[in-house]
Amino acid sequence: MVMKNTLCGRRVSDIGLGTWGMGGGQSAVHGHDDEHIAAIRYALDHGINVIDTAEMYAAGHTEEVVGNAISPYERKNIFIISKVWNDHLR
Repeated sequence: MVMKNTLCGRRVSDIGLGTWGMGGGQSAVHGHDDEHIAAIRYALDHGINVIDTAEMYAAGHTEEVVGNAISPYERKNIFIISKVWNDHLR
């Protein structure tokens, strides 16, 4: 994948990986974690270095899945975009 865009002076992939549904929907579901981790790692191995998630996805479990998936990679090379629910902005 060719990276033309930059964020904070670092190259980012033209396409990011959305994680809604990984780790569950409204609540955490752990039964497919290995498959979701494999999907995230596949994306990283094929040049995607932007991952979009949110604290509300699977009641926070999606962020745990993302954390497990990226653990063997250089963190400085991965951009994680996460959203916070408006009443958690303190």
